[in-house]
Amino acid sequence: MNRRNKQSRGNLFTAATVIPTRRKQLPGISVRRWTTTLMLAALPAAAPICAMASDSAAPTTQQVPGSLVRTQQEVTKDMNAAGQELAGLASSPSVILDADTRKALAPKMIPLLKRMLADVQEIGKLNPDAQPQVTQTANQFQMTLALLGDSGSLDTLKASSNSKTPAEATQAKCSLLLVRWIQANKNAALQSSILSPATPALKQQALKILTDDVKDPRAAQMVQGSATRSSLENTPLTLAGPLVDGKPFTTADWKGKVILVDFWASWCQPCRAELPRVAQAYSQFHDKGLEVVGVSCDKSASDLQSFLADNKDVAWPQMFDASQPGWHPLATQFGINSIPTMFLIDRKGIVRTVDARTNFEQLIPKLLSES
Repeated sequence: MNRRNKQSRGNLFTAATVIPTRRKQLPGISVRRWTTTLMLAALPAAAPICAMASDSAAPTTQQVPGSLVRTQQEVTKDMNAAGQELAGLASSPSVILDADTRKALAPKMIPLLKRMLADVQEIGKLNPDAQPQVTQTANQFQMTLALLGDSGSLDTLKASSNSKTPAEATQAKCSLLLVRWIQANKNAALQSSILSPATPALKQQALKILTDDVKDPRAAQMVQGSATRSSLENTPLTLAGPLVDGKPFTTADWKGKVILVDFWASWCQPCRAELPRVAQAYSQFHDKGLEVVGVSCDKSASDLQSFLADNKDVAWPQMFDASQPGWHPLATQFGINSIPTMFLIDRKGIVRTVDARTNFEQLIPKLLSES
């Protein structure tokens, strides 16, 4: 059972998450304001964990270091107290999103977050049935701690990202993406490169959190771009514009061919890392009907030409608009806000996928086999 009551005091929230036990459930104790702090930290913080006991049952206790026994109610009370103190440190998203402010407040926030994390884990021991939720909430605390510069929490997330449990690994990978994204605040190019290697599903998950919870305009732009690209699938598409040498180019001249479109730039390390794959596909399938065209987002024609001169295996045409160097107009038109991005167009000129980067080696022979 979940209960969320929005307060009228600024951006503060009251939230309670009830962990089921085998006894009759009672209303949980709300942990006020700390959820807001985590939200300000640009994290998808779940509502705090509140244990419950029945009217007739004796309070559940937990043995802690020093032979000190605490009841569920005492653990939750401690979490409330730490949460109140933590929330007092954060008054706006800039507290966490701004690197300098984050660094200044970290010494005060880290001990409080670790205290609350310990409380969450203690409640998990009191309520084994709630362990999945405890694991998720602990992950969110560790994400906040890692963002604040706690190396131990960062190491924990990295270890969890290699978990044999798929859900745990995915959650940790998403957390690591979010930490890096927020740390790269105001650096759009770096943020794009951070998300580029992620799988489409993981990227979508991270962007949803950044858009819905963080209200990050950059993330919102990327979500809108994704929708724009998706609308291109299963529709005809012809690319036209100048090549890097100034000559006119159009994919209309490649009628009946399968076309791989690579939006990239020579300054983009992930883009360069993909070029051997593209070159291998071009070498293997060009004689069978595959064409490749690069859409360069380089800052100057000379940068691109210098790179091509040193990399002769990049033998396919490169579109470049000298009148608008940098982000190519076609990339803007198609909602592309991170590179590399690859499209695959079939023999009929129809866009079959705007996410070809993940598996174009498998898709190309299938499209070539179609009449």
